[in-house]
Amino acid sequence: MTMPAGWTAIAVGQNDIELLLGLLGTSSPDVANLVRSILNLTQARASMVGGDLRGGAAAVPPNVTVLIQPVGLSLDLVGPLLEGLVNQIPGIAGSASREKVSLPSGEAMRLNYVVQPSGGGAPIALRTFVIVRGSQTILITFTAAAGDFDAQQPTFEGIIQSLRFGP
Repeated sequence: MTMPAGWTAIAVGQNDIELLLGLLGTSSPDVANLVRSILNLTQARASMVGGDLRGGAAAVPPNVTVLIQPVGLSLDLVGPLLEGLVNQIPGIAGSASREKVSLPSGEAMRLNYVVQPSGGGAPIALRTFVIVRGSQTILITFTAAAGDFDAQQPTFEGIIQSLRFGP
């Protein structure tokens, strides 16, 4: 997966995630709490976080998170299951939408959803791609302020289209 110019990607281990969420929480507590909720609901481990950390005006800097679940069920089973879990995220606005998509790296399920932060503030839009590879389910989630999400879609699309898996 290739990050665009100006973005930083950090590989993370399980021991790093609380430190990173703490740092994220100082500038974007709602995003940190949202990531914690997703990790708790899915029992996934974080593998990589990346984002545009240049300090723009966005309340929620555009970012990507890669989570790996140690369960490799079929995409047709995992997609609806994850959709149900996403719909339990605190502050979810409406329901997640789900559709199967084709990527250069293979078939995926794409979920779109919006979360309203509990402390107020701008809604957060998320797009999660679910990819099943053998005994693992990979969750790649793009996040931005809901008002900025459309402008970030070309960047997010470029990142997901660059994803390749080795042999």
